[in-house]
Amino acid sequence: MSTKNNIINSSIKFFLIYGYDNTSLNMIAKDIGIKKPSLYHHFKNKEELFKIDFEYIINSLLDKIKLAANLKLDPKYMLENLISGLIEYNLNLSLSLKLDPNKLVDISSFFSSSINKFPELQVLVDSYYDFLKLSLVKIIRSGQRSGIIIKDLDREMSSYIIISTIEGLFTLSTIYSKFNITVYRQRIFENMWKSLTYNNSKSNKSLFKKKAKSKTLSIGTKW
Repeated sequence: MSTKNNIINSSIKFFLIYGYDNTSLNMIAKDIGIKKPSLYHHFKNKEELFKIDFEYIINSLLDKIKLAANLKLDPKYMLENLISGLIEYNLNLSLSLKLDPNKLVDISSFFSSSINKFPELQVLVDSYYDFLKLSLVKIIRSGQRSGIIIKDLDREMSSYIIISTIEGLFTLSTIYSKFNITVYRQRIFENMWKSLTYNNSKSNKSLFKKKAKSKTLSIGTKW
């Protein structure tokens, strides 16, 4: 592996664990066994390195989504592959950081703190969630066309709910010691799938169906 790649891998570890402000170039240089001045042969400064790392993480996540979304499979397996890909990426990230392998890295919190520090990174985060949402919409649409997924689901809102559920469980695994996502991952997916399909449609109508037509109140305001 090249020195540049070693720097990226090491710096990602420190940025994810300690954050931007608490990570120094000295820490990164020491970790890979080089002198701090050597870092400047590859990166202008810590800010440039951080932004390259951030983009690398975004692109890695996008690759996982693209792999699942491009599969020519039954919609159920496409959705399962997409969710599994995100979980696997996060678990592998935990292993590479030498953290508890049963605990996930809270990527959404990392995104949030990064945007607060560097607002220009918002465009990368938006591109990630846009693509994730569109991939889920594509899967749901395919399931609706084949008669598996409830036809009158609001695809966009259903996608947002799936994303929120996944990321909420990622966060839960970092703060709740009794929740192990590797134990529950199959049950998580099966329950998520049931919420989209006709087999469980009666219990889902209020959560996933398109918004009912609003009624006009006597004062003329629609709610």
